[in-house]
Amino acid sequence: MAASWKLFLGLVVLGLYSTSINSYRILGFFPFPIYSHQVPFFRVFDELVTRGHDITLVAGFPLSDTDPKLYKYIPIPFLLKFNDAKGRSPLLFAHKSTAKTVNHYSNFCLTSLQNILTTREVTEFYRTDNGTYDLIISEITFCGEPHAALGHKYRGVPVINFQPLGYRAAVFSLYGNLLMPNIMPDVREPFTDRMTFWQSLDNMYLTLWDLWDMYMSYLPQLEEMMRANLHYPGSESRPDLVSLLHSMSLTLVEYDPAILGVAFPIAPNLKFTGGLHLRPGELLSADLESFMNDLHYPGSESRPDLVSLLHSMSLTLVEYDPAILGVAFPIAPNLKFTGGLHLRPGELLSADLESFMNATPHVAMPTGHRNCKLFITHGGIHSSMEAVYHGVPVVMMPGFSDQHQNCKLMEEKGMGLITPHETITGDILYITIREVLNNPRYRDTVGRLSKQVRSLPYSNLDQAVRWAEHVAANKGVLGYTPAAQQTSVMRLLGVELWVIWTILVVLVVVIVMSLIRCLRRCCRKK
Repeated sequence: MAASWKLFLGLVVLGLYSTSINSYRILGFFPFPIYSHQVPFFRVFDELVTRGHDITLVAGFPLSDTDPKLYKYIPIPFLLKFNDAKGRSPLLFAHKSTAKTVNHYSNFCLTSLQNILTTREVTEFYRTDNGTYDLIISEITFCGEPHAALGHKYRGVPVINFQPLGYRAAVFSLYGNLLMPNIMPDVREPFTDRMTFWQSLDNMYLTLWDLWDMYMSYLPQLEEMMRANLHYPGSESRPDLVSLLHSMSLTLVEYDPAILGVAFPIAPNLKFTGGLHLRPGELLSADLESFMNDLHYPGSESRPDLVSLLHSMSLTLVEYDPAILGVAFPIAPNLKFTGGLHLRPGELLSADLESFMNATPHVAMPTGHRNCKLFITHGGIHSSMEAVYHGVPVVMMPGFSDQHQNCKLMEEKGMGLITPHETITGDILYITIREVLNNPRYRDTVGRLSKQVRSLPYSNLDQAVRWAEHVAANKGVLGYTPAAQQTSVMRLLGVELWVIWTILVVLVVVIVMSLIRCLRRCCRKK
């Protein structure tokens, strides 16, 4: 018996010792104040805490699933201004021209970063924090490029970048990834990889404009912001921003074509880890759970057939634009719509987006509930992945950014139908809902996709956690970054080769034409 106890205690001590020597100090730096960008990767931090790592999180929101006593949280105030001087929200826009699309992104990020980099909590952290870390994780390549300087501040600590969207040529050029605008659509384009010739031209134009804007305007302006605001011991010797971005060890992309997305080749320093937020069954708030379990829709004088159709189902609406609620409620006055904020019949979303984000940063959505039969969505990548994962047909109203492409992908796969919110009416929405609910091919298709996704032979959450531990253990990674990262954008696009081939073709044509003329002259003389 004594020997057994000694063996048991020895195993416990060995386990504790093993945990301690494999525990890493990890800094998570997420001052960009949009929760949907952060919640997927926060699940990685939850798991890292569980595995015994020492986590310091600088962010606008704490970890929702982890005891605050188990990690260090440094709060950052809500820094994003959703409305411009004219009261317009930059988040509410349909697909515009190429120039407007690129300028929108640049201006939005420049405005956001100006707020972030001049906030006392952020500048003080850069200036005074003397922590020692084995790894830094931050959302860098979406409105966070200056934070690549954290690797320099902490004297070469490896940096993992978290990217919340799919393929963008200008961003992927920083990784040294292939740029093939003829077959790889930008994530902000309203079409998929089934591009027509004219769509390929449009995508090429967007790619070239985006590259020009990034290297000639966007990054130089960020350099000026950094010189003015990011000061810390040694910052006077800080390399240029492009060099800092090139020094990132790894990028985890919140995207996975196996779940939903356009398939494209990626370099070894990029890893698909989309769907980190997906769970078999997420706990709902008490009132929403009660609502979902006991659905009852009284008759309606305006649309009795629709209400009858919606018995024993839930209609979930996720959309920023209050005008869509104004269309939806008149056709179904007794439905409750949920989108982070619970709305009773007849109510419209009156609070502005900033106060909404402050008040309700995250509420579990009922797409996985057994009574949810239809999902009306704006087509954000997280909502789209949830629809696939839970096998729920969709009615889609894309508004901005990648939503157009996500919705087009879901429509092409046969998951549902798109109803453009620019032209939506109550009748159109009503007819679309009936078609998606009554036609079994939508539910059958999304059911097959759900089964496929749930049986994938890997877990993106496990992959993200293990990559983080791998980078921390090895103080970075060697051989993952392609040499193409150090080449010019012209070479990444293959412009030099095309120029040479064009010159050769022109020379051959000129020579052939000259020979033909000589032959004609000789024939005339004879």
